[in-house]
Amino acid sequence: MSATYRAVSWNPQKRRYDLAAAAMIVGFLGVAMAVQAVLRPELTIETILIRALGANPTPLSYGEIFSALQTKLIDGAENNWTTFQTSRHFEVARFWSQSEHSYSPEAVLMSQRRYDKLTKRQQELVRAAAAQSVPYMRTLWDSSEAEARAAVEKAGIRATPVNRAAFQKVAAPIVESYMKDPQLQRIYQEIRAVA
Repeated sequence: MSATYRAVSWNPQKRRYDLAAAAMIVGFLGVAMAVQAVLRPELTIETILIRALGANPTPLSYGEIFSALQTKLIDGAENNWTTFQTSRHFEVARFWSQSEHSYSPEAVLMSQRRYDKLTKRQQELVRAAAAQSVPYMRTLWDSSEAEARAAVEKAGIRATPVNRAAFQKVAAPIVESYMKDPQLQRIYQEIRAVA
């Protein structure tokens, strides 16, 4: 049985952390990067992007990343400051590239079936409440990210800014290929409108 959900609001980004410093796209060339171990990892946008950047996507479950970094099965992974700190990946991956190569929007979801049973007024209230929750969630998220960044930098992690335009140039054809699907284009535009 499958469920259908409706996004009633969108809320943000991934950076890269490594065993070695990498400030440019050439830092991706030939490195093994962890990607989510899903049913068909070769088809995920993350895998396609990592490959386009010149790295070798390596499907792993989240729980395998620490030991994979530690044993050098992989050279790096991608995530946000909070996850980098709480997973303790910073203990083995000592470099952070502020690549912002991927944004993973967080959607406020509810059952489409339940949403359809609401009156128009109730639907409006749900959408308004979800939209009002976004600034609050972003405030909490920004605070969590700042605290995590401060903690890992205190532990000796060096954050390196990157040439974001170069990453966007590599990603542009991938984004364009996904925009051929009208449903994905609609979702993409909804996310960009509130980003």
